[in-house]
Amino acid sequence: MNWSCFIAAETEDELIMASEKNKQISHAADKLGIFSYDQRARELNELRLKEWRDIESFKDDAYAKGEKAGYEQGAKITASNSALKLMELGWPVDEISAVTKLSIEEIEQLSLAR
Repeated sequence: MNWSCFIAAETEDELIMASEKNKQISHAADKLGIFSYDQRARELNELRLKEWRDIESFKDDAYAKGEKAGYEQGAKITASNSALKLMELGWPVDEISAVTKLSIEEIEQLSLAR
């Protein structure tokens, strides 16, 4: 018996059979029994699960926003570095702007900052 039998168990007899073969499954079945019989414990467990899901969702959203911001910042730095190299090679500002997607004003600011 494995965990899939435990998870798929639809009757108490199937649950008992699954738990007889594996000590960990037996422990899980005991805990399941506690939660199944105690309304307050079920409610607390649901609240804990909801809180955990909310936190994980928040972390996922924050990570995605940070990842996007980091990508945008990295793209801007790469474009700026490319613009500086092209300026060193004597490229015209309008061509540098077309290649790097930086505005002419941004490129002129880079040349002043050097």
